[in-house]
This record gives sequence, structure tokens and C-alpha cells, in this order.
Amino acid sequence: MEDVTPRAQTVDAECLPKQFFDTEWEVPKNLCIDNIQICDHRLSFSDRNKPVIDPTAKWGVVFRDGTELMDLESAVKQTLSNAQAMNYFGARETKMRIKFEANLGDFWLEVIDIATDKILSSYERVAETVTAQCSGLYSKMLEDYDEFFDLRIFVHAHITIRSVRVESGIQKFSTDMSMDAAYPRFFTFKKNEAEVILTAFLSRQNKDRISELSDNELALLLKDRNRKLLPSSIKGIRYIGDGQPRLVLDEYIMPFDGDTATKEANLAEILFGQPRDLAETVTYEEIFETLEGKNASDDEMAQFAGRKWLDLGKKERDAFIKDYKQRMRQLNYRLGAMLGLGAIKALVSVDAGIAIDHRLL
Repeated sequence: MEDVTPRAQTVDAECLPKQFFDTEWEVPKNLCIDNIQICDHRLSFSDRNKPVIDPTAKWGVVFRDGTELMDLESAVKQTLSNAQAMNYFGARETKMRIKFEANLGDFWLEVIDIATDKILSSYERVAETVTAQCSGLYSKMLEDYDEFFDLRIFVHAHITIRSVRVESGIQKFSTDMSMDAAYPRFFTFKKNEAEVILTAFLSRQNKDRISELSDNELALLLKDRNRKLLPSSIKGIRYIGDGQPRLVLDEYIMPFDGDTATKEANLAEILFGQPRDLAETVTYEEIFETLEGKNASDDEMAQFAGRKWLDLGKKERDAFIKDYKQRMRQLNYRLGAMLGLGAIKALVSVDAGIAIDHRLL
């Protein structure tokens, strides 16, 4: 596992998986708001005999310490407190609709007049973006953890609070308040879901951020996009001539098919057939004297067997250089497809011969 520097990565909240719970709860007219305790296990031992109201008791939310629901509890209490201040609990029968998203902590609360089914007040907190240190997640997801894993995230959300004052069936006035909120929390998920979560973050990064990802992160991102991670360096590439001639770099293989590929295969063998310092130029002299006599029965170079580059006249050298550059261009197409180089050419022509682009070393 490579060491990676944690980098904050932000995605739209809609990219992440959701886990919704909801209920409708008829609000008692004589409600004591202090008795509302979502996740009542947080009560101290001395409080165990006090009456407890938990409208979400049947949800079965998976949590670590109950803090996932503390903001929801606070919002429920505030909404009902505001409803009491607006005299909603007089002659009117009311109920509360509660919807909760357990992963990011979103909630939607509504106090409703049962007789008219009109919304008297509402309180919403909806996540818009989420930031996490994804590199840290990738490292940890491969380690031996318990069944559940906590990813620390930072949530940016929008809060909207509305209430309507109604007297004798007539709307008197309303309040409407909205604000932005930002809060940390832990995104709890099963270990086998870690790859899905990380991919959700990585897949929405812009071009500049993608260039900062580690190889492990890129491999996961490309897997999600049904593509392979292409090597970023030409170091380690090998020419193998046994059987079908081919270039090999890690798990990537580029075969030379047919007789038309013989010339570029011969050049590939010179460049990558044996260990060499790829930063050094492969001279035309080396190419000529290596190809000389190769496939002597039918290769056009056979007629020069025993000759040296220095023995050739300028016209002959120019003819051979033209041939080598053609081989180089053909081999560049092959290397470009193998490495995903785009406009970058792996092999470049220099005064004395052929060199490898320094950006690939």
C-alpha cells in the first residue's frame, strides 16, 4: 500500500447513498417536550423512571453512540416548542411527520392539523455538499476493521423553518426563515460498502483534482468508469520475442501482428529488448549495426552485413535514417495506444538517433 497524503474532496450530497426513515406521530395535547428523548439509552441511570417519548423507537437505525440522532431530537423539540408558542395544541388535533436520512443527518419535520391536513409549521435541514478525506478512507478500508466503519465528513446543509399562525380557521401571519449550516459528523457504513463510498467521492472530481489522485484512487475511479489505469511511466517496459513478439508493461500487452509489424518490432527489440538507460539516446549507429544481418535470408539489411555506420556515405545514411524514423512513427502509434499518451509521442527524433520523451521517464 502506497502512502498518500490526505486530500479533502467535496461532492454533491446527492452522489452519496441514502438511508431514509419516517414516521407519523400524533402529538399529545398535554405534551411535555422535555420527555422527548430520541435514543433514550442516553438517559442517565437516575432518569430511568421518568416518562420517555420516542416517536422513532421502531426505526432500528444503526448507530454507534446515538449522536447521529441528537440533532434530530433537538429539531423535534424546537419545532414542537414553536408550535406550542403559536397555540397549535389548543382545540386542534395535531400530528408530526418525521423523515430522517441517517447517513448525512438530513431531516424533514412537519406539524400538521389533522382535521384539515394543513401544515402548520415545518423544519428542514438538507445536505447540499459533503467533504471527506478520501485518501485516508482508501488506506483504512483495506485494513482489518469491525463490521462498521466511520468516515469523518463535513456536511454543508441548508435549513428552512416555516410556521403559520391560524386563528378561527384564518391565517393571521407566517414566518419563513432560512440559513446555511455546516457541521461535522461520521458517515457510518459497512466495510464492504467502502469502495462504493470512495468511488462516489472520486467520480465527481474535476479534471484538476483527478490529476492529484494516487494510483490506487485512480484505479478505483477508472474501474467505476469501466476503464483501466494506464501506466504513467515507460520505465519497466519489455520487448519479448518468444512466440508472438510483444511489448509488456505490468499487465498491459501490445502484440506485433503480421509481417507489416516486423520493422517496428525490430526497433522495439533494440529499444526495450535488454536493460538500458532509457534517458540516453539510442543512436542511428547502434540501430544500423544491430539490424545488420538480422533475418539475413530476406531482410533488406542483409546486404550490409559486416559494414559499419561510419562506412556509409551521406546519401545512404539519410536513406536509413528515413527508414528508422518511419519505424519510430509506427512504434509511437503502438506505444501511444498502450500508454494512453494522446498527443505525447513516446519516441522523438534527435540529431544522433532516437530518444524517449523525458516526461515518461
